[in-house]
Amino acid sequence: MKRHRQFSAAYKIEACVVPGETKFLLDGQTVSYSKAAMFLCIKHSIGDVDRIKAWESPEYKFSSDAESVLAAECQRVSELISKRIERIGFDDDTKEYVVQEVFNPSDRQYWLEETNL
Repeated sequence: MKRHRQFSAAYKIEACVVPGETKFLLDGQTVSYSKAAMFLCIKHSIGDVDRIKAWESPEYKFSSDAESVLAAECQRVSELISKRIERIGFDDDTKEYVVQEVFNPSDRQYWLEETNL
């Protein structure tokens, strides 16, 4: 992650489970495998943020397996780097993607970027 050419420009990292390429049948419906992924968030101007995929796991048949890998990887990476990591997930109540967990919440660069100081 730290070797990615855009790493130093990122003010935070978003992590989430995304659909994989492989598909399988489940109760007559085609369903995608899942994989964990981390994205570097780079702010260019107010409201303009690029999300660049910096890491992804292998594919897993069940999203719960990908969620477990994602949580473990977020914890591991947050101990190695000094960037804010937000684990994003779908909220069934609001039907929107929301921040479910924050790793390294005291990242100074994030707070400076967010407050425009």
